[in-house]
Amino acid sequence: MVDGLYLGIDFGTATNYVTKWDPERKIAVPVRIDKRLEGDNFFDNVIYYESSENRMIGKLAFQRSIDDPLNVVEGIRDKLGRDNWKQMIPSLGCELSSEEVTEDIFREMKNRVEQIHGGIPVKGVVLGIPFSFQSEEISRLKTASENVGLSIIKLIEEPVAIAIACGLFDKLSDKKREKVLIFDLGGETSDITIFDLFRQSNNVVGIELLYTKTDALGGKRIEDILIKKFEENIGYELALIPDERQRRKDHLMLIEAAREVIQNLCADEEDEVFCSGLDGGRIFERKISLREFNKWLRGHGFISRIKEMLQDALDEAGDIDRIILAGGSGNIPIIQSEIQNFFGQQPELVGNPAEFIGKGAGIYCGGLLTGNLNYEIITPIGSVSSYDIGLKVGEKFIPFRNEHEIICPF
Repeated sequence: MVDGLYLGIDFGTATNYVTKWDPERKIAVPVRIDKRLEGDNFFDNVIYYESSENRMIGKLAFQRSIDDPLNVVEGIRDKLGRDNWKQMIPSLGCELSSEEVTEDIFREMKNRVEQIHGGIPVKGVVLGIPFSFQSEEISRLKTASENVGLSIIKLIEEPVAIAIACGLFDKLSDKKREKVLIFDLGGETSDITIFDLFRQSNNVVGIELLYTKTDALGGKRIEDILIKKFEENIGYELALIPDERQRRKDHLMLIEAAREVIQNLCADEEDEVFCSGLDGGRIFERKISLREFNKWLRGHGFISRIKEMLQDALDEAGDIDRIILAGGSGNIPIIQSEIQNFFGQQPELVGNPAEFIGKGAGIYCGGLLTGNLNYEIITPIGSVSSYDIGLKVGEKFIPFRNEHEIICPF
């Protein structure tokens, strides 16, 4: 009997996504942290400090930050690796470190989940992390989580969580090996991971990690391309706005406009941008077609860089059997079509790519709780070569002959 709430968390650069394990239905279901978002379970990884007693996360935090831009922090996950990073928060009268900001976000997240569920406590979480996370980032993330009572049951690498969410282990037939490429196009970075999957005896799936690489190319780069185009159309440069508060306000408004364009053009052929209250009383209004959007991505080298990354992966790993596209930017049509053209096969569409990490973390959390996992997954947290990798059975650790081989009992 599950005696509390158990969560899977995708703590992303731009957005967060939380699931909970449903013990009756035996599935991971999304938790709507931001009640102001209709039909959307993602929430911006942004925190707004109105005062020492009042903090806000999600969409409301982003909206409030437009009028009070100096008391907001965004993109905190990518700052966890900076030893001396701090930001001055005027409303608090002090500086906060990346660990302290992360702690505040986790606290608001935990309180919101428990409030939604009538005060039932969060007993444990499985937290997704990138393969590229180093020991300092992991330590700060764990400390921030545990300081607010979010007990980490397990950390799971994001590509493994994606594979779980997509049911790759369930679909693997006996005595067959499959080479799977997972392309996770996130907020700040993109990660390409290639696994060799093979089913062994006792329904155990072996996962041999063939290739993993992170590149500083993500959804934020697309936002930057759009914002630059917005500046050209408005006839000004953000960097030249003399007042810091106004400069920050304009930047946040253009970020929000860019994100809406990207999201809407995933489903429509055209979108319209409208921003008022810009520096000097400017108003920006413009229609943007999908064709024009695609042209901008090509012209700024975004698509060519994706092709280079994919070619680098193939040069090391060889032919690919299956392709999974994940991350918030995985819904963009031109990215899907270019990957299909590159490989000559379509990426598998098994749900919303932006949900995979949180969903996979939630499913794995449930597997740990129900005992459906006969063994723990021992994976290379952070740098593959920096950790002992093997299989833990009870209290006994059995190292693998191949340091890149992971066992996943699904």
